[in-house]
Amino acid sequence: MPDINISIAMIMLSKFGPSDGGRETWAYNFLPRLLQTHKNIKLSIYGLRKFSETDHTQEFLNAVGNVPNDIDINIISTKQRRLPYFIPYLFNLWLTFKNKVKDESEYVLGVGGLFEVLPMLLVTKLNRKKKILWLRSIFVDEKSYSIPNFIAPLARVLEIFLLKKVDYLLANGDDIADYYRSRGLRVTVIKNGVD
Repeated sequence: MPDINISIAMIMLSKFGPSDGGRETWAYNFLPRLLQTHKNIKLSIYGLRKFSETDHTQEFLNAVGNVPNDIDINIISTKQRRLPYFIPYLFNLWLTFKNKVKDESEYVLGVGGLFEVLPMLLVTKLNRKKKILWLRSIFVDEKSYSIPNFIAPLARVLEIFLLKKVDYLLANGDDIADYYRSRGLRVTVIKNGVD
């Protein structure tokens, strides 16, 4: 198998705890395997944790092990305030990229859903790259408990509008792909994010 020479900025709004959920299980299993198989992948990861939560950066790096790849993990911490902690995250992510001398990533990969799309579109240096989103769920259905019924139809329209700005959409399963395909999006299924 020929090696891949590529650089990826990956956004996953997670604190990367090894047992936090499905995305984290994927990250701890798939990413180390990817980096060990392809020695020329450069990976920059941007996660999120509340200020009071444990930093799992070293645990994730230990899971990756000794690889020759260039890997950088940034778990941005935000204090819990009246605003949703996603909003200061966006600001801190913007500062992170603004203060870097250069960002050489060719692709930006969002793992999750709509919350990962927003930084991809709003942070200028990320928006200029080829954007890939791996959908883990149907966003409005997943968040239905927190979205008032009268706003849900507008939220669905807004979600589709934003997803159309992504270059490549991947889905975790056929049900997710079918839902978004029925709304006019091109989606490729990669079952549970494996090869």
